[in-house]
Amino acid sequence: MASSAMDMAINMVGDQYGLPKGWLNQDFKKTASYSPKIAEYSVYYRTFSSVLQVCTLPAEYIAAMKLVSLREYKYDCSDVIGLAVEAQLSKERIEKAVSDLYGGMDKLTRQELAQKLLDEIYSHDDMKELYQKYREYEKENYGILKDLDSKYSGLLNTDNVGAVLKAAREKLHGE
Repeated sequence: MASSAMDMAINMVGDQYGLPKGWLNQDFKKTASYSPKIAEYSVYYRTFSSVLQVCTLPAEYIAAMKLVSLREYKYDCSDVIGLAVEAQLSKERIEKAVSDLYGGMDKLTRQELAQKLLDEIYSHDDMKELYQKYREYEKENYGILKDLDSKYSGLLNTDNVGAVLKAAREKLHGE
């Protein structure tokens, strides 16, 4: 019974806000950015239909999650910039969030790129320009990968996407 009440509450919220069916799932637990510590830093937002309790994460923890993933073909880099600007996050707050959730910057898979991005954010004068630069780069990368996937279906997977993107960019732009 509790499960059906929960399902009803989820569907009601989805209907109310025009969200697609299946909008609430636990797929995020399968991603690199998932940490069981997320619950510790979540902030209560609201309860729907007396059953569905919704929590949010402060901006610095979302930025930390983006730094863990740091996919250059999604909007992870530009999202970190946007979060830093919109929430007026200091570099120290983001690094503390990384430490809280994952044990420190040195635990990140792409530590050098993450540190480079943070350094660039906090030394750049024009955040709008920096945001646009990364957004366009990510958009171009997505297009490159989409094109490759349509030509060579089944080629891309989570283990090789970075290397394939790097090789494609070198061929296209000599990078």
